Amino acid sequence: MIPDALCVRCAPIGTLQRPVFAEEWECVRNAVEKRQREFVAGRTLARQALESLGIPCGAILRGEDNVPVWPCGIVGSISHCDTHAAIAVAPAAAMLSAGIDIEIAGHVRPDLWPMIFTPEEICFLDTLPPPRQRRCATIGFAAKEAFYKCQFPVTRQWVEFTEASVEFEGDTEFTLRCQKKLEGLPHSIRGAIMDVDDETLVCVVWF
Repeated sequence: MIPDALCVRCAPIGTLQRPVFAEEWECVRNAVEKRQREFVAGRTLARQALESLGIPCGAILRGEDNVPVWPCGIVGSISHCDTHAAIAVAPAAAMLSAGIDIEIAGHVRPDLWPMIFTPEEICFLDTLPPPRQRRCATIGFAAKEAFYKCQFPVTRQWVEFTEASVEFEGDTEFTLRCQKKLEGLPHSIRGAIMDVDDETLVCVVWF
């Protein structure tokens, strides 16, 4: 269901350690090694994705609030977990924005649910058997993270986790609805779920 114009890629961080532009390195020069490796992986994967779209790309710097500064005419998002980097990019002519998040299943513990999910979402999670509950909680969190990355470049507004709700549509799709009215933001946004491996999954949203 992902639009043809949206390029989504994921790869292990260790396979993406390529030289980056000096201007990019300045963004993380004083960071810990783990953060440096994540940053390098994200920029490397972003350039690979843009090249696949026929778009030559130089340095991808970090703008306000850590949002990547994409080449003119491009929208996109970068995400990392402990093992992988993920990227979603598209021509701005095809969509207004795109967001992506990658997570390892099991990190969204039940004690964190009240800060992330609406009461209705918690009731839904409580009805699920443990393996399904673990997966759906991870998807719900990743979907909301991806949504925030998608909406922020457009609205420049903060949206709380509990101001958005996720409706599951099988194992590969979901609909996210934002309760907060924001200019330029549709009330309902479609999203896709992709499994990287048995423990790692990606959620991507766009509008």
